[in-house]
Amino acid sequence: KNYMANVGRILYYVQNYLTTKKKTPTHWSDLLGCGVEPFVEYLSKREELGQTISTSINYLKNLGNLVDMAISTYCYDDPRFPRSFDDEPRPATVNAIRVLKKKLDLLYKSKLRKQPG
Repeated sequence: KNYMANVGRILYYVQNYLTTKKKTPTHWSDLLGCGVEPFVEYLSKREELGQTISTSINYLKNLGNLVDMAISTYCYDDPRFPRSFDDEPRPATVNAIRVLKKKLDLLYKSKLRKQPG
């Protein structure tokens, strides 16, 4: 229901995070290939302000769906996605997104354990 709003909030935060680090994103793959730190920071700040762990879990589910689609579909469909010499999606970029997916999965599991209940 709130998929677009949740993903939009997170990616907006990541974009600002990267920009302040002088790593301004030029493509959406930069947002998903930057590492897990800004995603963890975003959720931590939201929880400090009163966001429940179950809401963070929902954000992580939404983000997981986006990352899955980025790996399986978007990297092939987007003509601006970084390409290798053979016109395939650049492996280093796809692998960076896969690493994010693994780390988000671990964060998701740790949040599930912390959820009251």
